Amino acid sequence: MKLPLSVVLISRNEEGHIARAVRSANFADEVVVVDAESADRTAAVAREAGARVVSRAWTNFSDQRNFSLAQLRHDWVLVLDADEAVSAELEEWLRAFFEAGRQSSAPYGYKIKRAEYFLGRRIYGACWNPSFQDRFFRRDKARYVGEIHEYPEVEGGLVRAPELALIEHNPNITVESFLDKMNRYTTIEAFDRYRAGQRTTLWHLSVVFFATWFKNYVNYRGYRDGRHGFVICLMEAVSRTVRHIKLWQIQTMVAQGRLGALPDPRTGLQGAGNRKLEARE
Repeated sequence: MKLPLSVVLISRNEEGHIARAVRSANFADEVVVVDAESADRTAAVAREAGARVVSRAWTNFSDQRNFSLAQLRHDWVLVLDADEAVSAELEEWLRAFFEAGRQSSAPYGYKIKRAEYFLGRRIYGACWNPSFQDRFFRRDKARYVGEIHEYPEVEGGLVRAPELALIEHNPNITVESFLDKMNRYTTIEAFDRYRAGQRTTLWHLSVVFFATWFKNYVNYRGYRDGRHGFVICLMEAVSRTVRHIKLWQIQTMVAQGRLGALPDPRTGLQGAGNRKLEARE
């Protein structure tokens, strides 16, 4: 029996992942994919897997998410990323949720735990776990905010669903895929922080790698995952260091009046070419 639930995804060039995500949610009454004009077969693969596809040019994460919510039929929505899947335990919890009639009262939103993987192995430590995502809520009580690390502001806040009710992340995350995403996202994050007034210094650049590695390996217990955890902590330290280096680059280019020579950070999310930034202060 289909649940009175809308499952929604936003996508761009995800033909390798999208079918897994859509098929994992086939218990929902509708699965909607808002595709940002993919250059590959993402839209076709999503339709073949059973989704309704809506095409929309990319704007930003929050805007795309809010547009996607407006395309749905049901009050309650489960949000997935293209490289995620609903576990059997999460489906079971959702069925119990609707059968108990809990959709008629507060709370209006739930955080769902996500199982993280690296090179096919489940990860339990570092900053990758615990990973709770704001993914199940009433759409009339929520609105997304934030340019890149977007999140839904839900009336009354969110509570945690049972930890066994998992979203399964991509089990095939590799060093290459991590570094590719890192390069794109650190550019956007650096611009976001610059616009918010954050600046970096030589002191920050000299300590950020070691401080980030120590926090992830010791404080967040990355050591629990053996060699995988050690490497993840190294990669996260590299990521944070690169973000500071890019922030320093922005500061330097602004001081020189040459910010327009840098690539537009938005193209990293659009999958487009390196359009140049308009010069700004």
